[in-house]
Amino acid sequence: MKIKSILCALLLMASSVASAQYLNVKLEDGTCYSYKTTPNMKVSFGDKAGAEIEEISPTIGAAKRNDNIYVPWVRLWKGGPKFAVYNVGATSATEYGGYYTWGGTYNNNHALEGFTWTDDHNEGSSTLSGETDTATKLWGSNWRMPTQAELQALLDSCDVQWTYDYKGDKTNIEGTIFTGKGNYKDNSVFLPAAGRCLRGSDNGQGYLGFYWSSTAYDRDKAYNLDLSSDSQNVSGYYRDIAYSVRAVLAEE
Repeated sequence: MKIKSILCALLLMASSVASAQYLNVKLEDGTCYSYKTTPNMKVSFGDKAGAEIEEISPTIGAAKRNDNIYVPWVRLWKGGPKFAVYNVGATSATEYGGYYTWGGTYNNNHALEGFTWTDDHNEGSSTLSGETDTATKLWGSNWRMPTQAELQALLDSCDVQWTYDYKGDKTNIEGTIFTGKGNYKDNSVFLPAAGRCLRGSDNGQGYLGFYWSSTAYDRDKAYNLDLSSDSQNVSGYYRDIAYSVRAVLAEE
């Protein structure tokens, strides 16, 4: 173990000369971990001479929008998408943000001055991507809408909890907290109960949440995540209803 410790330290010292970004070094069960800002590295010593170096994907970070604002993101399970921490059209996790028809970019939020209902949804059966994706059009190529499978995995891979007071300060901000499990138990995202704009009328603000996926259900509907204090599920609904959009990081 002592030899492994010395080898580990020497290897990390050599690497840190170039980067100078290592925050901590830890040897545990024959594995040397170096915590580096970007990327994290795991250096492992096996039975044979030498070491294997594996890059570990970070679980939190930030990515730029097309207006040069950086949006924090969180990964909640291994290999999962990196969810933005707030909705498109918002600036914080507790703001409702915009209401968009499927693939549309007009913000159907009644609180906006001069509001008029606008239906600019994408027609046909094609799944949204690139220039037809609401998140990509509004935030730029770094971002996209989650797929139906990714929203379903959000329910299946996380601990799901409805809260009546997200900030814990009696402001009664309701919504759903999704918390990762295992190695991701310290990571979570909050989806507020933003409600929707139902063809020009507000509906469900404060006690319901509706979030679009990029996946078509049929020619008239698309998949979305429905949230309430009683249930959470992924279903298909009409594309001309204005829902919230929670973007994920677009990666190849």
